[in-house]
Amino acid sequence: MGVGIQVFQENGEVTLDLKRRLSKVVGVTVLSGTGEITFDQFPGMLPWFFTLIPPIYSDNDAPKETPSTEFPHPVIRIDKSARKIIWHDIPKNGAKIIYGVY
Repeated sequence: MGVGIQVFQENGEVTLDLKRRLSKVVGVTVLSGTGEITFDQFPGMLPWFFTLIPPIYSDNDAPKETPSTEFPHPVIRIDKSARKIIWHDIPKNGAKIIYGVY
């Protein structure tokens, strides 16, 4: 028996067709600094993520409503060939990440 999900408009047109791969949420965590998450426990599946990165503020006398441009830009990316989520330059206040495979 096949597994999947299809969503149709009122006129019968397909708007979503996931017959081959369904996504799976693996976890939720807060990232900071540098690191990676590997997906060796899910052979043949590819990683995905969604993040919420709070603004970065400097420690000087600037108003707290003004984000700082003095810090490196945070980077979170997927390495498809290695099946990893990699990050660096995430500030101390962190980035919340929801991640999984499909």
